[in-house]
Amino acid sequence: MAHHRYPPLGQVRDGDTVKNNWLWTTIVKGGQPYEFDSFRVFVWSLRHHRYETAYIERNVVGHYPVRVTNAGSMPSFSVVVEGVDGHLYRKTYAFDSYRIHMVNRELYDPGAKTEATKLASSTPADQTGAKSSWYANLKDRVHRFLR
Repeated sequence: MAHHRYPPLGQVRDGDTVKNNWLWTTIVKGGQPYEFDSFRVFVWSLRHHRYETAYIERNVVGHYPVRVTNAGSMPSFSVVVEGVDGHLYRKTYAFDSYRIHMVNRELYDPGAKTEATKLASSTPADQTGAKSSWYANLKDRVHRFLR
C-alpha cells in the first residue's frame, strides 16, 4: 500500500469551477528511513477538463519538509532529496502554466535555521528586502532557464 501526501499548488478556473493543482509525494513501502520515493505535479487541463501529470520524478530518497509557495504569478515548490553523493539537497521548482522547471539546487542542512525562521527574526525592513530579493532571484533564474 502506498502512502501519499499532497499539498495544493495553485488554482485553475475552469468555467464556474475552481480546481487545485497538486504536488503529490508518495512512498511505495512505509517504514523507510525517508518520507517519499517519488513526487509528481498534477495539473487541471482546461483543454481536456481532467487532471494530467505535468511532472514526475521517481526513485528519489525524499525527506520532509516539502515547501509550496503560491504567491505571485508563478507558484513554486521545493523538495529535499538525497543526492548520489549521499548529501541532502533542496531542489526548487517553478511552476509556469503546465511547465515545471528546476530553478535551484542547494545543499540542505536540516539543523540550520530555515529561511522562514531567519525572516521572522529579522526586522520588518529586512523582511521586505529579503522577500523581494528571493522572488526577484527566482524570477530571474526562471527567465534565464527558459531562454
